[in-house]
Amino acid sequence: MAQVRDGYDPQTNIVRQDGVRSVLMVLLKNGSASTLSVVAGAKQAMANVLKTVNSAVRVKEFSDQSVFVRAAISGVVREGVIAGALTALMILLFSVRGEAPSSSRSRFPFRFLPRSRC
Repeated sequence: MAQVRDGYDPQTNIVRQDGVRSVLMVLLKNGSASTLSVVAGAKQAMANVLKTVNSAVRVKEFSDQSVFVRAAISGVVREGVIAGALTALMILLFSVRGEAPSSSRSRFPFRFLPRSRC
């Protein structure tokens, strides 16, 4: 019989950094968790652990993927702001006709909207 589970094999290899034997701890998140909250929680937990160990213990971050997630979020927000500003600019450019609006005319370019056949 086989045992099926969602996971991976425990690490069994030896890790060396600058010729010194080290420990590598890999953190994985599940699909419903936020990458940024997992990283923040791990950093907070590591800070609490470092308070209890000898000062000779050195901890280094290696391959923090949250940097890419933050950059992607920043890029999406930046592009959204640019798209909104350009959309507002286009509406203003097409709606201003150079004359004062009157009660019978609208400043919005309705000629671009499809007409109903009712």
